[in-house]
Amino acid sequence: MSKFAGFLNARRGSDVVEVEEVPSVEVEATGAVLTKPVPVQPELLTPSSTPVTTAPGRGRGRPRAKRSDPDFEQVTAYIRRNTHRQIKIALLQESEESDFSELVEKLLSEWLRTRT
Repeated sequence: MSKFAGFLNARRGSDVVEVEEVPSVEVEATGAVLTKPVPVQPELLTPSSTPVTTAPGRGRGRPRAKRSDPDFEQVTAYIRRNTHRQIKIALLQESEESDFSELVEKLLSEWLRTRT
């Protein structure tokens, strides 16, 4: 049993479930026979009275960040330090919640649109 299992079970409000060990299982690898104990969790062997349901998609946790979104790509551009500081100040003063990358995306999209 993990040294943190009791803490996690107490945090979840459930009783501590003892994990019993079964006799060793022989594993054959490259001609040598190794023995390794395999833990068995009793609650996994018997059918549960409450069905286990999985939520469709990503329901919990943080929303997907731009970093992990395949539609976004990180790029580097050099701009003057003073320009960057003034842009950050202006974005903070706006009532809309937009960030630097959204501003760059908007300006570059507009530039592409007006080129043709």
